[in-house]
Amino acid sequence: MNASPKEGQPRNPKDILQSIVGEIGELKNAVKLEEDMEILKEDLEDNINDVYWLAALFANGNGIVFEEVIAKIEEMKKKS
Repeated sequence: MNASPKEGQPRNPKDILQSIVGEIGELKNAVKLEEDMEILKEDLEDNINDVYWLAALFANGNGIVFEEVIAKIEEMKKKS
């Protein structure tokens, strides 16, 4: 995934990391306030997509090939 920031998206590493933390905070708050995860499914998916995209932006902006990171995760999952 060759992620590039679009208009209005964070561009520097600190801003990207702050955005990731914000998205994770939204996930935490949503789960904390709602017991029925099915109700939250769409919101959770949106936040997880945002975290994934921001992680790709951060990785690519720092010379890390995001696809290689994902491949390593997949390998670790196979071994566990």
